[in-house]
Amino acid sequence: MRILLFHGDLDSLNHFTDIAKNFLEAVGCKTHVCKITMPLSNRETDLLADFLEKRVDAVILYDGIGMLFKGIYDSLGILVVNILVDHPMTFVHCMADPPRKYIQFSPDERHAAFSKKYWNIRNSFFLPHMGTAPVVSIGGKRETGLLFAGNTWSFESLMDEIKDSAYSDIFVEMIEYMLLHSSVTIEDACGIVIRDRGISLSDGETAWLLVQAKAVDEYVRMYYRDRALRMILDSGMDLTVIGTNWDRTEFTARSNFHWIPEKPFAEIFRYMSASKVALNVMPWFKAGSHERIFNALLSGACPVSDKSTWLEQKFTDGEDMVFYDLNELERLPGIIREMVENDDLRESIVKKGQEKVVCRYQAASVIGEVLRKVIELI
Repeated sequence: MRILLFHGDLDSLNHFTDIAKNFLEAVGCKTHVCKITMPLSNRETDLLADFLEKRVDAVILYDGIGMLFKGIYDSLGILVVNILVDHPMTFVHCMADPPRKYIQFSPDERHAAFSKKYWNIRNSFFLPHMGTAPVVSIGGKRETGLLFAGNTWSFESLMDEIKDSAYSDIFVEMIEYMLLHSSVTIEDACGIVIRDRGISLSDGETAWLLVQAKAVDEYVRMYYRDRALRMILDSGMDLTVIGTNWDRTEFTARSNFHWIPEKPFAEIFRYMSASKVALNVMPWFKAGSHERIFNALLSGACPVSDKSTWLEQKFTDGEDMVFYDLNELERLPGIIREMVENDDLRESIVKKGQEKVVCRYQAASVIGEVLRKVIELI
């Protein structure tokens, strides 16, 4: 089987592509990774043309990187597999006029249903994020008590973007609703707000409204991220954060806040493997997974995460991971402190969680599921 993949500007997506490539080649596939630059270099154009001279069975994209060649895929009858790591509303360019042969995977069960309902993507499936960190032995000396890996964005800039929108009143009300109801998805919040306002929209009109609501999603995510970290710092606990823009926050004035500027995606695993606990604040995925949880466990760190219905089905609190509730963030410091201080409990949780990730959420399982769908459809 011959499969085309792509590298773009995002280091994390390139990392996932490399892991997928290594697995596919290990099971006998022939692959080519095209590096997308604008304009595409002559060398990359020639290499891509050479690969396309023979039959290509599938194209595997992350977050639609490589969709610009849709016309070529359609003309050659190539199956396009799009693996999303974010909410589908961000990828209207993939769904409004999808390739003729198209599969879309989402890391949240409700996202997969969203794509079917609002964009009529028939082959829309759930696929968990993939754990890609090296497996590190549990225990040993870990210098960092608590690590959080993630970026932040300014509330002010996000709200400015929202207020500049023609739908600012609806978007502000959606934010208010989601902050009061932390288990509600952005599409459900949108439906509730427009209904309460007496506005009648078709599914298609609602879908296009949500395309413009990315800042709403980001604002709510940043709100809970800020609250969780603030609660921890207020408790006096040390917190190490890796990511961008934290130097622009007031947290940097606190002696228990330790900031590491953004690192290449795979380099974060080294910091996880030196940490006892890795905090996760989910994106607004209410029925989904996140690679931070899987990579923490593979790195020998205990993930402490808010919940999703999928996570609660697949993991057990206090047995193979640790949950907290967004509505009870005042309890978060105590939950983390117990994990940092109780080595026996933490290591027992990590051992069981790590075994589960190795069995179910590494490339062999995740990309293996993609490959099974490709074989089924071609």
